[in-house]
Amino acid sequence: MAEPKWDFDFHNYLREIDPAYIYQIDRLTGGVVNVTVRASKTALAPTLGAVEQPSGTASLDLSRGRFPGHGTLILKYAPPYIASIGEGAPMSQTRQV
Repeated sequence: MAEPKWDFDFHNYLREIDPAYIYQIDRLTGGVVNVTVRASKTALAPTLGAVEQPSGTASLDLSRGRFPGHGTLILKYAPPYIASIGEGAPMSQTRQV
């Protein structure tokens, strides 16, 4: 499956703030102004000695990292435009404040 094209790199962001896990990113539908995604922990990062890649969070040790006990996170990004329209519809990012 092809990686969605967004101007915000959720994978790199999560690698920086929670390097203990590898995340799968899925865009959530229904948003008009922002980009909202579900980030699901899929495996321990190789740097932590993960040898086997579990098939889901049910068998994954969720006790590590920055968000212990949580298998998924919901992340929202406010691009400098209306997300559902694109760059042709600029919008201030101060809406996040």
